[in-house]
Amino acid sequence: MRRVCVCSGIAIVAFWGWMMSAGSAADDVASPSPFYEKYLKPGDNLIESVSMKWDATPIADVLSILFSKEFLDFDYLLDPQVKGTVTLHMESRRIDKRELWAVLEVLLRTCGAYCAPDDTSGNPIIKVVPIQSMPQEPPTGVWNTTISNVHYADIFIRNDSARNIIQLVTPFMTPGTKAIVFSDRNEIRIIETPSNIPKLRHLIERLDSARAERKDQNVADALKAQPPFYEKYLKQEGEDKSVPVQLKWEAMPIADVLSILSSKEFLEFNYLLSPEVKGTVTMSLDKRMSRRELWQFFEQTLLTCGACCVPEDSLIKIIPIARMAKEPRVDIQNASVSNIYLAFIHIRNNPVRDVIEKMKPSLTAGTIVIVLPLSNEILLVETPSNAARLLPMIESLDKAPADAKKVDHGQ
Repeated sequence: MRRVCVCSGIAIVAFWGWMMSAGSAADDVASPSPFYEKYLKPGDNLIESVSMKWDATPIADVLSILFSKEFLDFDYLLDPQVKGTVTLHMESRRIDKRELWAVLEVLLRTCGAYCAPDDTSGNPIIKVVPIQSMPQEPPTGVWNTTISNVHYADIFIRNDSARNIIQLVTPFMTPGTKAIVFSDRNEIRIIETPSNIPKLRHLIERLDSARAERKDQNVADALKAQPPFYEKYLKQEGEDKSVPVQLKWEAMPIADVLSILSSKEFLEFNYLLSPEVKGTVTMSLDKRMSRRELWQFFEQTLLTCGACCVPEDSLIKIIPIARMAKEPRVDIQNASVSNIYLAFIHIRNNPVRDVIEKMKPSLTAGTIVIVLPLSNEILLVETPSNAARLLPMIESLDKAPADAKKVDHGQ
């Protein structure tokens, strides 16, 4: 066992490759191993007790550490177009090479890049290139995610136009990836990161389903209580345990705020901060708070900077709210997994556009609400806390005409 301390940082995130062959979005999807499985050797050493801390560290410096003999021990070529910095705090834990490859993948995504493995020369090398450079056509005969680390999917649209489906799905795609419409056969080709494919597949399947096949989800269904994502942390730490909180911040940068709130003194979690998240926090607090109250305070603090947290295994990613829909872990109707609320809500008694116009002022800045006029539905992407306030409003706005007279929408 080895012990390593790096004062510049690292994050553990499980990465799952997915492969979808040509066909409908509902076709079964095989789940191959990630591309890096072929590079793992039996008996790869486990690194015991790794502590890493990176604060706005250039991605080039991060790669020189991760690809070094101490860690992945692999040759690489960095495209000069790949820029950005990494801010990540991780306390001591055990890491093997499989986890390190997964770490590399998620860190590159925050910088708009991905790993393009190249084994053609007989000496394997990893090319780190911008996601927008993903080839639009796979190499001859290669549709295998495990070889290219790029997912190519041809999807036949059955009940709608391919062009319309693409317009609806584009806000959920990884920035820099592509979708091509073949109008003559009403088909879509998606070129994406493997991790984002399951979400896109689910969305396309739902958007392309015939109205008669859909199970109506009314507002009452959407209101079903879901535990907040941090419940699992409370169970580990003891939710009734309270700690004294004395904080006084004057225009403190959000990166410094995160360093404090994630420490052992408070919430004790590992995190990766998106370089797009900016802003400062000014506040004064002096009282005892339970762990649950601290988590709620943490989320409210992020909201003031237009950000939210997305859990991924042992790591919490801090991202802009405007990027929520693009997160691979978003699960329809299950906000407790991703801390992102995504749902189709069927409006039964009024035009969907009328309902949306009235609820727009109450949306969190940066979130997404999409009109589906043919099915009279709303596709909503929101923070779970604000969704809990919005859904009763939607229910009220969608009262049948006979009931509407009893409802004062101004309240």
